[in-house]
Order: sequence, then structure tokens, then C-alpha cells
Amino acid sequence: MLTTRYLVVALLFSYASANLHAETCVAPKQRYSITNADRPFTLPPFMAEIDVIGKHTGLSQFAAKFSLSYGVIENFQFNFGYNGVKFELPFEVLEAENAFHLGFDYFLFESSFASTMLDFDFPLYAEADVAVAQNLELNLVTSIPIYRPARIGLTILHSGFINFFFYPLIGAEINLPVRLGWQATDAFWIGLGTNLAAFEINRIDSTGAYLSNEYFWTKTPIYLKALYGVTESFDFTGEIGFNDVQRDLGTNFYVSIGIGARFGRMLD
Repeated sequence: MLTTRYLVVALLFSYASANLHAETCVAPKQRYSITNADRPFTLPPFMAEIDVIGKHTGLSQFAAKFSLSYGVIENFQFNFGYNGVKFELPFEVLEAENAFHLGFDYFLFESSFASTMLDFDFPLYAEADVAVAQNLELNLVTSIPIYRPARIGLTILHSGFINFFFYPLIGAEINLPVRLGWQATDAFWIGLGTNLAAFEINRIDSTGAYLSNEYFWTKTPIYLKALYGVTESFDFTGEIGFNDVQRDLGTNFYVSIGIGARFGRMLD
């Protein structure tokens, strides 16, 4: 009788332990966040994002560009883009840039002080039905939290950090882009950005010596960018700014609007 009682208790304990183990080993379900500040650097595996952006400049010209990103594996995504046709009012089509962009993003590390991603972009320009490579761009997109309770952060080295070019010149340009971002609500994010400095080194031809030029505060772009997450899979974006506030502001002003849509595995 005592043996039977011990057997029943052992079976009940085994059943409870099995259920507890099952509950603790199953990861909680998550969805891709509607909050921009909470999103990972790269898309989750098997998830795609399409972005379409239209831009209007102070010269009454319009342009559009398209980009596609796809999460291949954890912390790695592939990027494809196209800078589309430019046109001028009243909708006269201008020569398109015809630039296709291939690249990838790879998340490097995360800490309480900073998080960094490697971004590689390789433009191909269509000339006479031939794809010509003129430059490649390398960025170390780094996010630095400034004040976590208010979700204020700084992003540096995110665009044009190192631009290697080999046509028509051979050389490189180093920029120091910075952007201060604020997640005002769960859905609304806003960022103010500029470029602190640029350093250029180039060679006029294959036989000439390298020439260096420093540009500190001689060209100052400034922009205000906003993102509104409608759902976890759809965003509106907008941006206004000047390419250089030290030049004629009328010809440097631009405004752009865009949409972003995500598909595939949403981690739900």
C-alpha cells in the first residue's frame, strides 16, 4: 500500500515537472514592433520590407526610389535598390540616374552603451546597357542611447561614412553623419540629423599623386526625419531638409514622403 502511494506521488511529480519544463523552454511569442526605437537593426529571417520614397527638390524636380530588404538569417539581411526616374513640372521626364544598389547589413554587437551594424552598399550605374561600378559605400551604423526613459538616442556613421570611388576619380571620402532621434510615442519617431565633417582624398589619374582636402563645416546638410508606424507591417515616412545650409537655401531645399511595407514571418 505504501509502495503504491509512493508510485502515485512520483507519477504526479513527474507530470508536473514535464509541464513546467515545457512551459519554460518555449520562447514567448513576439511580433515585429510598431515602435521604431525597439526594432532590430536587421530584419528577422524570412521577412521582407519594401520602401518607396518620392522626393521633391527646390528646383521643382521630382524623383522616386525603390528598395527591397530581406532577412536571410539571424542578424543578416540583403538589400536591393533602384533610384528611379526624375521628372520636372509639368511632368517632363528628365534623364534617370539609373543606379541599382546591391548590399547587405550585418549586425555586429549590442551593449548597454552602443549597438553597431555593418552596412555595405554597391551601386551599379546603367550606361549604354552596361552596368558600370563607380563607387562603393561602407557604413558602421551605431546607435548610442542618450536618455533611455525618454527613448532619446544618437545614431552615427549611418550614411556615407566611407565612400570609396574609382570613377572618374580614384579615392575615398570619409564623413561623420550624426542624427539625434526621439521616440515620442509608441508609433511616432522623429530625428534631426546633419554631417559634422568630411575628409576627401583622391587621385586625379593613375599617375598623379593623391590629393587630400579637408571639409570641416564648409558643407552643412540638415534634415528632420519622421516615421509613423501604422501597424507592425506598415509605416509612413517623411523628411524635410537642406543639402547645404551654407549655400543658396532655395536650391538646396527638399521634401520627401514614403511608405514601408513588410511581409513574411512577423514572429507571431
